Amino acid sequence: MSTPTVLAFDVLGTLLQLSTGSTANAIQKHLHVSLERAKEIAAEWEYYQTIYTFRLNSMGEYQSYDEVARKSLQHVLLDNNIAVEETAFAAVLQSYWKLSSQSDALDGLKALNDLQDVKIVFFSNGTEKMITSSLGAESLLPLGHKWFFADSVRKYKPAPEIYHGLLTHLGKSEQPGQVWLVSSSSYDVQGALHAGMGAIWVDREGKGWTEQLFDLKPTKIVRSLEEVAVVVKATS
Repeated sequence: MSTPTVLAFDVLGTLLQLSTGSTANAIQKHLHVSLERAKEIAAEWEYYQTIYTFRLNSMGEYQSYDEVARKSLQHVLLDNNIAVEETAFAAVLQSYWKLSSQSDALDGLKALNDLQDVKIVFFSNGTEKMITSSLGAESLLPLGHKWFFADSVRKYKPAPEIYHGLLTHLGKSEQPGQVWLVSSSSYDVQGALHAGMGAIWVDREGKGWTEQLFDLKPTKIVRSLEEVAVVVKATS
C-alpha cells in the first residue's frame, strides 16, 4: 500500500457525534425525556439513517441526506409512539446542522495539518450545508483542504460510486492507494478498500475488527484520531 498523500475523513460518527452531544441534548429538551432516554432515541435515529441509505442504494434510488434524516426521525418517533408538535420536531431535526465534535477530532486534525505532504478531505453522506455548518461551528472546517459529499454521485457509502467519485474529484483514479479513508465505520472502511484505497479504522471502543462478510481488513487500526498522524508518519 502506498504512502497516503490524501486522508479522506468520514464526518458523521468519526469527526462528529451522532447519538450523543447536541443531538441527545436537543431530544431531551424538546421531547421532554431523560438524557438516558434521549441517547437511546438518538441511537435509533442513527440506526435508521443507515438502514435508509442502504435501502436507497439497493433500490437504485436517491434522496438527499436532509430527507433521510427527517424521515428516519419520523420513523423512530412513530415506533416509540412519541407525538411531537411541528416546532419541536423541527428543533430536534435542526440539531443535525450543529453536531458536536468528537473529543479527539480537533487535536487529531491539527496534528495532521503539521504534516506538509498530507491533505485532508472531508468525505460524507451528509449534505454540504449540513456538514460544513457543524464543522464550522466546531472549528474543524478550516483544517480541511477539500470536501466531497454523496450528493455529487447520488449514492451513499459503501456503494462503489461514492469512493470512485471521490478519487476522480481528487485526480487520483489511477493512484487510489494514495488516498486513505479515516473512519469509525467498518462498512465504510470495507467500501474504501474495495475501491483500492487505504483505510484507517478508528476503533474507539477497542473491540477489534470483527467483520466477516469480505476478506477486507483495515490498512491500520487506531483507538483515537490523535494517533492518525503517528500512523501516517510511520508510512513515509
